[in-house]
Amino acid sequence: MATLVSQSELVRRAIAHVSEHRGEAPDSLAGKELSALVEDACVRFNLSPLESEFLVKFFLDPSQGEVQED
Repeated sequence: MATLVSQSELVRRAIAHVSEHRGEAPDSLAGKELSALVEDACVRFNLSPLESEFLVKFFLDPSQGEVQED
């Protein structure tokens, strides 16, 4: 049986994913720009365009990105 994961948890996981891959040593995601990392996270975690926009804003200005609980 599949486990349901809340959308806010998926956004948190996407933030962690992008954070982990920014500035890493050579890897499949290393050297990619923020937009490419966010796009990869959106596909991996099935995020909406609005959540994608949130991720970009979160990493460009972390003081603006506050994740709210569902």
